[in-house]
Amino acid sequence: MPRERELSPFERGQVIGMCKAGKNRLTISNYLWNELEQKIRKRHTRPKNLRELEMALQEEWRRIPSEVYINLIESMPKRINACIESQGWPTKY
Repeated sequence: MPRERELSPFERGQVIGMCKAGKNRLTISNYLWNELEQKIRKRHTRPKNLRELEMALQEEWRRIPSEVYINLIESMPKRINACIESQGWPTKY
C-alpha cells in the first residue's frame, strides 16, 4: 500500500472540525453497527430481550470476515481526503 501524504495543519484542522461537528463519515464503527443491525433484522427469530440481543450481536460480530475490517481501515485515507475535499459536504462514504 503506498504511503499517503501527510496532512497540513490546515487540513488536519478541517478533519478535526468536521469530526467535532458530528460528521460521522470518518468513523468505521457506524458502518459496522449498520451491518450488525441488518443481520439482526434478517434473523429468523429476533431477540426478545436484552440478553438475547446481546448474544445475537456477539454471534453476528464473530461472523464478520476479517477482510471487512481490513478494507474499512485501509479506506480511511480515502475517507479523510474525501471529507477534506468536500469541506464537510456529503461524500460517497
